Amino acid sequence: MTANPWVVFAIASAAVFLVSVDATIAVAAFPALRPSFSQTSPATLSWVLKDYTILYAALLGPAGRLVDQHGAKRLFLFGGTLFTLASAACGLAPGTSALIAARPVQAVGGAVLTPASLALILGAFPANKRSAIVGLWSVAGALGAAVGLGAGSILIELASWRAAFLVNLPIGALILWFAARRLPAHIAGHD
Repeated sequence: MTANPWVVFAIASAAVFLVSVDATIAVAAFPALRPSFSQTSPATLSWVLKDYTILYAALLGPAGRLVDQHGAKRLFLFGGTLFTLASAACGLAPGTSALIAARPVQAVGGAVLTPASLALILGAFPANKRSAIVGLWSVAGALGAAVGLGAGSILIELASWRAAFLVNLPIGALILWFAARRLPAHIAGHD
């Protein structure tokens, strides 16, 4: 199957948008965590943010290598599934330990999903269009980071801190559904 490059771009950009939203939506949710986990010190609770950020950043390079070795679509689906399931675990966490344990798993999923999405768009477009496409893909990530703070505040106000993580479930599931059906098994030069 040959995929329309703009469909590949839309799926890949939606994924990087979601990962970026999550990084900042958790910051917006952090003050609301304190009342729910009043027995936990702020320093311990801060690992909800630190675990994700540190591990995500540390794994981007190795994850990119795995994408090159095992294929962009395969790793995109793996990273997206892991990210979405870990988001559910975060949103349903019964206590601090469960929440702190789920965040690194979510970071691993996001760290795999990000270079996989980039590999997909690089393989879908000809070389002469790649710099512009990578620029647009980067804008999707930056927009996600900006939206996360505002959306997080609204979700928490309307529901609870749990909504900041559970919002990833329908979006992640939709991205995975489209990716499984619309991405070709092999992207030129990357699978």
